[in-house]
Amino acid sequence: MSTYAIYFSPTNGTQNVVKALAGEFGDYKEVDLCSREADTDMTFAQGDVCIVAVPSYGGRGSGGAAKNERL
Repeated sequence: MSTYAIYFSPTNGTQNVVKALAGEFGDYKEVDLCSREADTDMTFAQGDVCIVAVPSYGGRGSGGAAKNERL
């Protein structure tokens, strides 16, 4: 079983929260969707834990995250 922290966080607030949560599972792999170098061609196995986070403004997800072709 692997744990993944997958996030879109232009100001690092969402990144801080998702990393704290993922850290509770032990070791984890980060996927920063703001980074152009992020490896987004991933395959997950049954039993993997994927914590996916994007910022929310007024109850709506970030427009930048929604427009990201890699999501």
